[in-house]
Amino acid sequence: MNKVIIGIVAKYKDGDENEKRVDSRIRNEVKQAVFDNGGVAIGIITPNDKMQPAGDDWFEYLNLIDKENIVSQIKLCDGIILQGGNANEVFEPFIAKYCYDNDIPCLGICAGQNSIVRGLGGEQLIRFLIQKSTIDLMMSMFIAYILINLQYFII
Repeated sequence: MNKVIIGIVAKYKDGDENEKRVDSRIRNEVKQAVFDNGGVAIGIITPNDKMQPAGDDWFEYLNLIDKENIVSQIKLCDGIILQGGNANEVFEPFIAKYCYDNDIPCLGICAGQNSIVRGLGGEQLIRFLIQKSTIDLMMSMFIAYILINLQYFII
């Protein structure tokens, strides 16, 4: 049986806002949740070296991202996880919208949920202060289990 491939959308490193991208990161507990549940985790990494934060007007900046390269990465995956953490970049709501339009399972953790809301035409109205690391771990383990078990429905 083939393993399910889950793409984890990389976030920029803290402190890089409005600058050139120095590093991209994937949280260890998110990728580990995929591996622990029998899946294969791969990174979805923007080819852009300049960061473009995403607000509710993210679609006005679509010309700044390499959509073709990002879509090529998504097509390798059975499901996508949009990580929590730093503020969103323009390519994240784009990924959420692409997944929705193409029936690709997509989970948003914390800030990743904001990307999904924005990608589907909503607005971020309230920001909650929560213990992110605990929620990210629980949600990533839960969703990895769900996404990996989709293999029974994808066949």
